[in-house]
Amino acid sequence: ARATRILAEGAGKGLAKHLKPLMPAWWAAAHDPSAEVRAEAMGAFDAVFKTPEKRANALRFAADEIVAATRDELVTFRRPSDMPYRDGTEEELRERHERMVCASVAAVGGFAR
Repeated sequence: ARATRILAEGAGKGLAKHLKPLMPAWWAAAHDPSAEVRAEAMGAFDAVFKTPEKRANALRFAADEIVAATRDELVTFRRPSDMPYRDGTEEELRERHERMVCASVAAVGGFAR
């Protein structure tokens, strides 16, 4: 999330052409179970899109990508063993999977607001 903020602030108006591929991960991070990750991601989002109108426009602009990525995460990665990154113990994989599912569900809820 911190890297996204640095990248986004540095890109300025040039961010628009990169926004669609960035938004799904950024929006998921903004709804991560970790309060620190959530705060950093939302802080970056609010810093880059300074008004509620700009934030809403950014979400509308990348809506299809956010919904598709979230759907893919919830449908494709139904079990920890389905996750693309399988390094770690079984417990670490389970926890990573739970965080991803929680973030995905919260991202859908945040998007719906």
